[in-house]
Amino acid sequence: MLADVREVLRVLGEFPHILSATTFKIPADDDPASLGSMFEDTVARYPDNIMLLFEGRQWTYSEFNAEVNQLAHLLKARGVKRGDCVAVLMENRAEFLVSLLALAKLGVPASLINNSLSGNALVHCIKETDTKRCIVGAERAEVLADVLDDLPLAREGDYFWFPDVEGYACPDWAEDLIPALADMPTDNLPVTREITAGETSTYIFTSGTTGLPKAAPQPHRKPLAAGRLMAKLGFRIKPSDRLYLCLPVYHATGLGPGFCSFIGNGGSVFLRRNFSATSFWPEVQQYQTNCFIYVGELCRYLTTQPVSEAEKNNPLVKMMGNGLRPDVWDEFKSRFGVQRICEIYGSSEGNVTFMNLLNKDRTIGTAATPVALVQYDTENDQIVRDSNGRCIEVPVGEPGLLLGEITVKTEFDG
Repeated sequence: MLADVREVLRVLGEFPHILSATTFKIPADDDPASLGSMFEDTVARYPDNIMLLFEGRQWTYSEFNAEVNQLAHLLKARGVKRGDCVAVLMENRAEFLVSLLALAKLGVPASLINNSLSGNALVHCIKETDTKRCIVGAERAEVLADVLDDLPLAREGDYFWFPDVEGYACPDWAEDLIPALADMPTDNLPVTREITAGETSTYIFTSGTTGLPKAAPQPHRKPLAAGRLMAKLGFRIKPSDRLYLCLPVYHATGLGPGFCSFIGNGGSVFLRRNFSATSFWPEVQQYQTNCFIYVGELCRYLTTQPVSEAEKNNPLVKMMGNGLRPDVWDEFKSRFGVQRICEIYGSSEGNVTFMNLLNKDRTIGTAATPVALVQYDTENDQIVRDSNGRCIEVPVGEPGLLLGEITVKTEFDG
């Protein structure tokens, strides 16, 4: 009985946070609001906060904004204009984020290419979004070079190259961005404040498990919702919070609830190229990351590791992500001392999101929009209907096809 009372009081304590988030209104499609303007607002509020830590370097918000602006000015000078699409092909690294934000400030959709792709799949993704230019990291330039003849871009003028570690030389078909950026202005661009919430900010590709990857357009209102709404409801970010980000930023979870949540609220991001179970806890301790954006299998890998000194008395207290299985959930929370796990469910192309707002264990929580779970024939790949041709809702606890109502507030963007 006492435990029940404590749980009721705990849940009631969650509501002030939820109510505070309701003050945020997702902008209408024609409102001047974008990922770029959100970032600039954060820079103005927290110019000296550490924004990013990556491979021994760190940037404040004002320092990072200056680099973003230099790239935006350069791309504008090279003829990249609002509404064009530019592909970004590189690993999780600082220059990926510089490119993403520079394009956002120009009103140029960034086509975020899975950096593990090559050959036909890579060609397909670059063509899929009518890409005009491409920014490539040195670590992926060789893979891109193999398919240049199959792409509709010009070898002179359409490719921009960021160096990586030593040992890479800029190919003759691309422009080396480092010397070109040196003399570029660092001031914000006026066009950023003109970009509207309904314009496309990025294209995020599906995983391609049932064919070639498909491009899902992400209007600016989606990163805005992540940066404002999901940040308040999920991580409940404070400017002193620091995120451990090892998920690919070209996918929705790493980009939206991860990166955008933090740069919308003045928090810090520790960025890693990929996940390492053995390096995780030492880095959590070294960089004092108290937040973690996850997919469930990463948590499983961590629970199978031997107990280490680094995991003890660690600073990690808040997590958000998807796919955390119930058995792993309990062990992860108890072994590592995590206080808050916000499981979410959604998709890049979908219009429905579930979120565990109340910090309850082993649940994806609820959706704030109308949904239904209906019977589905997986063998024939079709919805099961009754004698009147209507969908049949499944009983609680049974699997089914999730339907999300398309409304003005829950649009389908493609």
